[in-house]
Amino acid sequence: MEPEDVIRQLIRAGVKPRLVWAACRTGRLITEDMRQILEPDDLQEWEKALQEYQQIYPADDWDMHNINEIIIPDKF
Repeated sequence: MEPEDVIRQLIRAGVKPRLVWAACRTGRLITEDMRQILEPDDLQEWEKALQEYQQIYPADDWDMHNINEIIIPDKF
């Protein structure tokens, strides 16, 4: 399965755009339960990706049609 396929499945499943963005940036999708077991650096990377999304899309209006522009293939 290609990275784009994974992202498309997240979108179809109704995952919030900011979480899809962060998953594209970090190569992982972090749940609340996972936050407690993550390494601090991994959690910091996730939080940084969420902040990046908020800065670029303050209205939380990313339509996710440009996923190929933000996917970092080596993360997947």
